[in-house]
Amino acid sequence: MNGKLLLSVIMNTAIVLMVAAGLVISFTARGDTSTFQGDRLGIFIYFTVDSNVLCAIVSAIYVYLALRHKNAADIPKAGYVLRLVSTVGVLVTLFVTVFFLAPSAKGGLPALLTNANFFFHLVVPLTSIVSFALFEGTEVIGFRDCLWGIAPVFLYSVFYAGRILANLDGGKVVPSYDFYGFLKGGVQFLPLVLIIMYSFSYVLAVSSMGLNRLGLWVSNGHSGK
Repeated sequence: MNGKLLLSVIMNTAIVLMVAAGLVISFTARGDTSTFQGDRLGIFIYFTVDSNVLCAIVSAIYVYLALRHKNAADIPKAGYVLRLVSTVGVLVTLFVTVFFLAPSAKGGLPALLTNANFFFHLVVPLTSIVSFALFEGTEVIGFRDCLWGIAPVFLYSVFYAGRILANLDGGKVVPSYDFYGFLKGGVQFLPLVLIIMYSFSYVLAVSSMGLNRLGLWVSNGHSGK
C-alpha cells in the first residue's frame, strides 16, 4: 500500500469515527431544533445527518476495499463512484449551512457548528473532499459519472417535498415541515428550488471530479510518470 492510499484510508477511517461520535453526541445530548439538531431518531429528518451517515458508510466500504486490494488501481469503480456521491452529499451540507442557513440562523454560523454539527456541518465535509481530491485520484471514473452526484439530494427531496405537500394548510406551506426554509415564498417555488438544488449538486460533483483529476495529475507529475 503506497503513501497516498494509506492517507486516504486514515482519512476515511477518521470520517467513520467522527460521524459515529456525532451520532453518540446527538443521541445523548438534548438537541436544539433551531440549529438543526434533534433528539434521538428525530435527527434523521435532517439531510445533514443522512448525508454524513451515508459518507461514513461509504468510507467504511472504501477502507475495506483498500485494505483488501492494497492497491488503489485494484479498487472497483463502484468504490470510487460511491466516494464521489458521498462527498457531494456532505459538500451540499457544508455549502447550504454556510451560505443559506447561517445568515438567518440565530447566533449565525457558530450556532450551526455546536455539538455534533461541528463534525456534520464542517469537519466531515472538509475531510471527505480533501481525501477525495488529494489521495483518491483515479481515471476509473469520469465526468459522466458525475450525474450520480445528484442522487443524495434527489432521494432526500422526495422525502422533504413529500412531507411538505402532504401537510399543506389551505395550500400554504407549514413552516415546521419546511424546516430548512426553502419554500418561504410559497409552494409554487418548489420546482425552481428542486432545479437549483439538483443543478448545484451536479456542479459540486463536476468540481469534485475536477479536483480529483487535478490531484492525480499533480501526483503523476511529481512521480515522473
